[in-house]
Amino acid sequence: MSKLTSVPMAMGVMMIIFATMGLLVVLGTTTSTRPAFGMSVGDLEALSFLTTANKWGGLVVFGFHLTAGIKAVGYRRDAPNMAKTYALIALTMVLFNILATTLWVDSSAWAATGYGFAYSGLNYILAGVCVFWPVAVWVVMGRPFVKQACSR
Repeated sequence: MSKLTSVPMAMGVMMIIFATMGLLVVLGTTTSTRPAFGMSVGDLEALSFLTTANKWGGLVVFGFHLTAGIKAVGYRRDAPNMAKTYALIALTMVLFNILATTLWVDSSAWAATGYGFAYSGLNYILAGVCVFWPVAVWVVMGRPFVKQACSR
């Protein structure tokens, strides 16, 4: 009889913790935006769209994240695929955020004020940080021994 690995359990616990933290952040933020110095009405509408899209996207991403973590703790058969789906959705959202921010800030009059640069710079830093965990989940949960362990 082969020994059951604890990797799905450990990853599942971390996924539950991180997903819960993410859901609390998303639910704790508002979708309202306050105009910054030099923002036009069009810039404010674009920023409002970005924050709303990020909020709803975050709910989807962290919902998948939480579900995958719960399944991994239970060694469920679909846990590795659910975790990889979470990672794919999270990475897609990071890419969307980078593209939307770059295209919007670079094309707006707000960029000339310096506030736009600060906003996009912060987004790039956050995007870089947000890439590490989904990649780790993809790599670890995609290992053959993890798939073998998840057999319930």
